[in-house]
Amino acid sequence: MASEATGGTPPAVCSPAAAPRSPSVERHEPAAHRRVDRLSEWLLLGMAVFSPWALAGWPAWSVWTLNGGGYLLGGLLAAKAVIRRRTGYRPVRWNAGQPRWAGAALAVLTVLVLLWNLVSALNARAVVDLSTLRAVERGGFIPWLPHSYDAPSTWFHFWTALGLAGVFWSARDWLTQLTRHERHVRRARGGAPAPGEPAAVLYERRGPHYVPRRLRRLLWVLSVNGALLALVGVAGTLRPSENLLGLFPHPTRRGGFFGPFWYRNNGAQYLNLLWPVCLALWHAVYLRAVDSGSFLRRLTSSPALALLPCLLFMTAAPFVTTSRGGTLISGLVMLACLPVLVFSAWRRGWQWGLPVALIPVGAVAGLALAWAPLAERFLYETRVLATGAKVGLQEFTLRCVFTLPPNLRRGPVNLLGLSDSPGVFHQSSNTVMLRLLGEGRVGVRVVLDAPDRALELSGTNAALTRPDQPVEIIYTQAGSGAAVYVNGQPVKLAQRAGKGGFVWPEHFASRHLWAGRGDGADLIRGRIRAATLLSRALPAEEVAALPSPVGGPAAGEKARADASEAWARLDPRPLLNVTWGDLSPTRLVAGGFGGRTAIYEDVHRMLPHYPSWSGAGPGTFANLYKVHLGDPQATDAWYAHNDYLETRFTYGWLGATLLGLLLAVAVVPVILPGGLRLPRYFTFCLLVGLAGALLHARFDFVFQTHALLFLTVLLCSVLSVCTLRNAGT
Repeated sequence: MASEATGGTPPAVCSPAAAPRSPSVERHEPAAHRRVDRLSEWLLLGMAVFSPWALAGWPAWSVWTLNGGGYLLGGLLAAKAVIRRRTGYRPVRWNAGQPRWAGAALAVLTVLVLLWNLVSALNARAVVDLSTLRAVERGGFIPWLPHSYDAPSTWFHFWTALGLAGVFWSARDWLTQLTRHERHVRRARGGAPAPGEPAAVLYERRGPHYVPRRLRRLLWVLSVNGALLALVGVAGTLRPSENLLGLFPHPTRRGGFFGPFWYRNNGAQYLNLLWPVCLALWHAVYLRAVDSGSFLRRLTSSPALALLPCLLFMTAAPFVTTSRGGTLISGLVMLACLPVLVFSAWRRGWQWGLPVALIPVGAVAGLALAWAPLAERFLYETRVLATGAKVGLQEFTLRCVFTLPPNLRRGPVNLLGLSDSPGVFHQSSNTVMLRLLGEGRVGVRVVLDAPDRALELSGTNAALTRPDQPVEIIYTQAGSGAAVYVNGQPVKLAQRAGKGGFVWPEHFASRHLWAGRGDGADLIRGRIRAATLLSRALPAEEVAALPSPVGGPAAGEKARADASEAWARLDPRPLLNVTWGDLSPTRLVAGGFGGRTAIYEDVHRMLPHYPSWSGAGPGTFANLYKVHLGDPQATDAWYAHNDYLETRFTYGWLGATLLGLLLAVAVVPVILPGGLRLPRYFTFCLLVGLAGALLHARFDFVFQTHALLFLTVLLCSVLSVCTLRNAGT
């Protein structure tokens, strides 16, 4: 059994630097050290399981619980250091030959980042008062030191960073030690390597696909836990609930969850970061079985077969989340992992193709489960579009092509609307909404600066009573002159003013076009085929001259394309001329990447108000953004949806540079000799998963979610002790 566990080969230390025998290296492990080390192991593995299930770190109690675990891990690491110093015990380590400067640089940068956070909190310049929506200045701060514009938020950020530092260094210490079993096999098969023995011989002894027992244990726990997360998330997505895990209500959101993750993108990215790890672990087991000469017996008798369903669930789940970013990142990570698998399994006959087939199987399973909602998200859901208009329009033409729903109710169903807000339609004044009112009626609602200061225009047309038939509605507005056309025919309009009185505004809201949002969205979603906004009011004769997009079922697609082309040739060109049903980059850009572009613009407007070198202070973005918006309840104001931009805002260019250096130094050991030489495909898979998370962070908040940050810290602790090189090369 011992020989199977180690691939039939003994482990060895990984560098000539650890080669000479010495009493301190071979000293028996003290019982106290063993107990503390075992406690650290159970706490670390327990936190790895607990982190995502504790609502992924969304509520404060979840983060504080994990922070407490991080402090305890740091304390246990200090206790192990004391025991080693008093007893003279030196654990045999896999990375004994790693250059000392790498660990020293990592330690220095960790301390510097923690000091940056601590000084910013102690040297706070202000505290945000959300009741008055302002930052209350505090005197006595030192301007040439890092300082925060919201002291409580920075203190919370500091305590979180301190807990994660404890996790990183404790995991790094635990992972690099040989287990008692590995030390025993090493002594039984020749003890420590002789001085100057080639590293290639050492690796040959333990086998090219060997993964240390402690690392295997951690990855097994993460893989099984990830599979359970994927199962629960998929079940919750296929049977939607308004509560996380069916139990916990979210304070602001309804839907868009995935398992315990309050935001589906975070759930998708967590699994995209994790499944390459599971893939690497399975691939090591598979290739060891292939190279053993008894492939089927070794593979079918191995408990590692349980990794196959885990891998299948985790590769399928990112698609089922219906996260657009998560789906795209998953596809890119898969494409990056495929050549790694091919090159590592090449020249093994028919067996090389089996591991390569695992990734497409997971992707196909995910697409089969979620094709309809995922297509809806990619093809239809981009429905708040930036028009590019910088000022309000004095006159305009609004056009909508849609298929009439069969179950159209009596009551408003929103088609298209004009607003200056990308988040809440009625946050701006002079909004316009084109909608269906049921029973063959079409309506236009213009709202000034209050809900009762509005005008309702309505009319009827027989085309609006024929379910599942294409319809084109054109609304023109110039001053107080309004006209509506249904399939090219003018509609007689009746007017009804609100109780607060109404006068036609000089300018109408125009920065954002809303399509199929709000009232009746469940009926019209997926049925809007085209939308056009023109910055002038078309006269009746010009409307009649335009080709109709509703020429009949057989010619529907061609008729819509011809009509869209005709509108595109108008002078001036339309501000927006968008068709649904195809994945249009123009539409994704016009949609501001799900409203993110508007947030980015807000952040860039905020940046000049804070020091460029030190930023507004770690963790301060959420409250300062609410102050900027003037809305303490803003539901999209927690994160910038771009981790790099938010880091620049909160840390400044100098603090962001420190964080970048810390990440780089944690990963750079993979190109240095002397570390733990895992199979190269193993390390490459870990790097690919991390690269996917870093790419996703450009368009969403990845590292602002504690569960994702915790997993990233764990994987960085693994990469910080690994190498892709042989010793001496």
